Amino acid sequence: MIGAAVGLGVGAAGVAALAARRAPRGDAGPEPVARMPEPVRLWFWRGRGVRGRVIDRATGGGGWWHVCIDGAELGRNGERLVIDALPTSGVVRAPLDTYRGHDGVALELDALDGAETYGAARVLVGTPYALPMYGPGRGLPCSGLAYVCLPAHLRARVDACARYHGPAGTVSPSQLAAALGVDNVEDRHADR
Repeated sequence: MIGAAVGLGVGAAGVAALAARRAPRGDAGPEPVARMPEPVRLWFWRGRGVRGRVIDRATGGGGWWHVCIDGAELGRNGERLVIDALPTSGVVRAPLDTYRGHDGVALELDALDGAETYGAARVLVGTPYALPMYGPGRGLPCSGLAYVCLPAHLRARVDACARYHGPAGTVSPSQLAAALGVDNVEDRHADR
């Protein structure tokens, strides 16, 4: 579990600015109908397949190609939803089953950090996807979504560990994983 003091300066200004810039979308993924009484988790996915290895290599290596936020939401059909940033649809709610069979690690956030992360992620649903090369403020890749939604004290840990001092979109899934101690968490398969 990630513990520590709560950083109440969540970067709300940054999240609000991105939310204000998001393009209006009619396709923001399935709407949640319930939230289970479970902790919020960040799912990190290992780059084992061709696509994952290519993305991992392109973002500096480290073994991780994707990250998404699991707010313990359920969709209309009872499927577990995650908040994800995808090239084809931007920031959406998507079924966790999308990653069935992939090697992943679920990093459980403590209650206050999880509430902050989940709240920030919900606001960003509908934000376009953008790679860092397109410039800050125009959208988010998966790692940028996770980064901007983290509480300030966890973003500071990422900044320090990754020697990162740029726009949110330029931090990689592997840098996030290393900074948050994911390499020390046991792998799980998303066979839920």
